[in-house]
Amino acid sequence: MWGMERNFCRVYVAYIKDFRDNQFVPDFIRAELQHINSPKVIDEKRAGYGLLQYAVQDVFGYRDDFHDVFQTDNRKPMSPKYCFSISHSGKLCAVALSNKNVGVDIEEINLAKDMDKFKKILLHENEKKLSINTHEKLFVMFTQKEAMFKFNNEHKVFLPQRINTQTFDSYSTTLKSATDTYAFSCVGEAINQIQLQSLAVDIVLD
Repeated sequence: MWGMERNFCRVYVAYIKDFRDNQFVPDFIRAELQHINSPKVIDEKRAGYGLLQYAVQDVFGYRDDFHDVFQTDNRKPMSPKYCFSISHSGKLCAVALSNKNVGVDIEEINLAKDMDKFKKILLHENEKKLSINTHEKLFVMFTQKEAMFKFNNEHKVFLPQRINTQTFDSYSTTLKSATDTYAFSCVGEAINQIQLQSLAVDIVLD
């Protein structure tokens, strides 16, 4: 891991609009972009790797062109030089960079979402007795599950009911701006060393 001796986990959060002009993406993403018609999805994919490039520069001191980043059979992107995970929702994207396996997820909290329906698709059988009575708690749990899904890299399809949040540790919080609130979680082998940094001046980390 480029001479780094200690475990680390750095997480960066930024606005998609600030990184959407990035042109450095892995070959498999470049191929995907040729078949995507949604400007929003294109911006999200470009911004995710733009933020990752910022993170790599910040941690390792060089600019990565991602030529050796590849995709596993379960569609997890990986680098031979470091571990990373990318997520995006609403106006924000998040990147986790570590020397150990890592998964990250960020989700804009939708207060209009039907909580009972959400619980039916979200909760593992062993979680149904937990006191989860706010949108914020539900969305945080959702991010914990998706972060774990990315960390495990065992399936192509994300089925939250299969994942029991009581069986693993995560770093979870909420991020707030003047108009939006986001749930955030990170799962990894080095989350005890996590450092979370917002590149958006108006985003408050709880």
